[in-house]
This record gives sequence, structure tokens and C-alpha cells, in this order.
Amino acid sequence: MQRFRLLPTQTNAAPAVLAHVAARGLRELGDGRWTLKFDREALAHAEPQDLTPVLQHLTCPILLVRGAHSTLLPPEKFAVLREMMPHAESVEIPDAHHHVMLDNPPAFERAVRSFLDNARVPVPASPADP
Repeated sequence: MQRFRLLPTQTNAAPAVLAHVAARGLRELGDGRWTLKFDREALAHAEPQDLTPVLQHLTCPILLVRGAHSTLLPPEKFAVLREMMPHAESVEIPDAHHHVMLDNPPAFERAVRSFLDNARVPVPASPADP
């Protein structure tokens, strides 16, 4: 548990939060070693994909979330996402790096609750009656 680290490692998460994640996110293998509970193979062979053409056609409500101090999603790339999806809502969570929900849980919760409270699913147009 003492060796548990997030990747990326930058975080503002409280030590108690990290201890909770470590305790619930790891399992002992039985021989004194520990492993993450998720299947590493699920991500090991994932090839990068350009989803740009798909993003522009999404019609469901979308919330783009960025930690204000994230190095994985710099402001310039976040701006590009917002331009690609002008119908999406976006929010930058202050005092947060990549692990937004761990770094600033109250702000993340407020953003998601506000989005869900106000999200409207577009109703497809009905075909004209013959």
C-alpha cells in the first residue's frame, strides 16, 4: 500500500483518499505480491485512434472535464475538443490534475450534478406523415 502511486503521479488528492483508492483498487496475489484489480491486458494492446470524425456527429449530451493543472490534456488540446463539439458543455476543475475526481471531489461533483440536472437529450425529428 505504501508503494501505491497514481499514473500520472501529479495529484492534489488527500492522503486519505489515496489510501482508500489503494486499499480498494489492489488485490493480493497470495504470494506477498499485489496487483491492480483492473485487467492490464485490456489496455496493453490498445492502438491510438483518431476519434475526431465521430466526435462531431455525437448528439447525446456531453460534458468535457479537464483538471486545470492537467499535463495530459493541456489547455490548447481542450480548446480543440471544445471547438470540435460546440454543443458539448465543458468545465475546468480548479486545483486538479488528471485525476480530477480524486484531486477536487467537491468541484467535480458539482460540475457533474449540474450537467446531469440540466442535460436534455435531443429528440429525433419524426418523419413527416405521408
